[in-house]
Amino acid sequence: MEISKVKRNLSKLLIKNKIGCNSSKSADKKEIMAASSDTPYVQQFQGKSNMSSAEFIEIFNKYDKDGNGFIEKKELDLFLDDVIKNKNGVGDSAIEKQKCKEALLSQYDANSDCKFSMHELAKVLPTEENFLLHFRDSTKLHIADFMKIWYHYDADRSGYLEVNELKGFLRDLLERKAKQKASIQQIDDYTEVILDLFDKNHDDRIELSELAKILPIEENFLSKFQSETQLSKKEFEELFTHYDQDHNGYIEDTELMGFLRDLLENKERQPSTADLEQYRTCIMEISDVDKDGRLSKSELELLLTIKGN
Repeated sequence: MEISKVKRNLSKLLIKNKIGCNSSKSADKKEIMAASSDTPYVQQFQGKSNMSSAEFIEIFNKYDKDGNGFIEKKELDLFLDDVIKNKNGVGDSAIEKQKCKEALLSQYDANSDCKFSMHELAKVLPTEENFLLHFRDSTKLHIADFMKIWYHYDADRSGYLEVNELKGFLRDLLERKAKQKASIQQIDDYTEVILDLFDKNHDDRIELSELAKILPIEENFLSKFQSETQLSKKEFEELFTHYDQDHNGYIEDTELMGFLRDLLENKERQPSTADLEQYRTCIMEISDVDKDGRLSKSELELLLTIKGN
């Protein structure tokens, strides 16, 4: 695919895939069930019972040795050897291997071409549900949802989306639309373009600030206040309510990381996840009075100066 065409398609894709939190649990459930209705042939593979997109792509690339986007012929035989060993703990006879091959192709080779595309293999292996199905179209991402997405795809917690993690993210993004199945070539093309457009330091990985340019995030909530350290009581209530996304009375986990990201960005910084972790440690030492790893409303007040109405 021509790079210019990929760029045009990417632009359309990012516009169409504006994603925000889906507060309807029933809607989430219906979408997820529709996306994962087929039971995988293998319930566990290489110690994994719920592979992330990045892990799945790494496995696909392992067997797709010629890089043509399909597992076929000798590649398929190697994959079957590992499937049988995984299921039985030992190698099996040629007859059993042939039976396994016939069963797999009969059930999962949708177009009967005797090879597996990435989409077909995803039904054979125990892959996770598409994480982006938890989010819906049309609205911008709450900062806590953006942080959830970041930590989900940064599976090794390195502070970067490295190539396989980025490909996992792009696979989910492309396949989020039910009728759009991504081939390995499409994912490779989009990965190249994403890195070309957004990887400004050319290290072949995406940082937190770079992903923020790819996904449609809400405007920094703190930018509406003249100073986040000189808030009226009403402004403080608005701030706490916004970052306490699940309304459980605490700012915690990705809510807290989102708040800290906005706090630092509002001071014209572009924090990395390492910056956020370091800042969280300092903040919690000062404000987390009961040491439960989260901020209550009274604890957040220790950070901020609240004026009278």
